Amino acid sequence: MKRIIALGLSLFLTANLFAGATVIDFSGYSETTRIVIQWTSIAEQNLEGYEVQRSMDGQNFTKLGFLDARGSNTGYTYIDDSVFAKISGRVYYYRLKIIDRDGSNQYSDMVTIESQISSVKHTWGSIKAMFK
Repeated sequence: MKRIIALGLSLFLTANLFAGATVIDFSGYSETTRIVIQWTSIAEQNLEGYEVQRSMDGQNFTKLGFLDARGSNTGYTYIDDSVFAKISGRVYYYRLKIIDRDGSNQYSDMVTIESQISSVKHTWGSIKAMFK
């Protein structure tokens, strides 16, 4: 569930409310050798942690890793450096599986990120392929 939070006179945040966490700023971006996924928890209660998941089609997700809950007002970062063996321009979908201590869970919205491979890495891969 989304909720608008008013901060001060004119600053508003969209917060995603889950059973054990309130998450804001779930986003990601591509760097030359990896994808960085980030989010902020402004409230956590009875939360086990966050499972980061990735999909190639936006439908079928696989677990990449798990980050333990560290408490309210915490920023989290997950680095996915496994995607760059793939083709530049590939679109990846990420989401969080928010897991409570009682085992219940909920999923965040998806973040869509297009990978960008540096031209040096792409060229090197082509040169190596010629000598195989």
